[in-house]
Amino acid sequence: MRYEFTVGRSCRVKTFLKEHDISKGLLAKIKFEGGHIWVNGEEQFATYPVHEGDVVAIEIPDEAPHETLKPCLLYTSPSPRD
Repeated sequence: MRYEFTVGRSCRVKTFLKEHDISKGLLAKIKFEGGHIWVNGEEQFATYPVHEGDVVAIEIPDEAPHETLKPCLLYTSPSPRD
């Protein structure tokens, strides 16, 4: 999933993302599990300084399936109107 933001004041990428409700855990997932951070179309680190007007884009990696969670099928009763 990809999101884009426009910077309103100078700071570092990680500070900017925190102000936009990106948690430390999600930022770690972006950095270490296949996500990306771009500033003005160029891939950057979370410590990169951004300035007013810059465009920050993040790509959040898909979640891997969990080994103990199994898909389940939901059945519904037929409606009395059927």
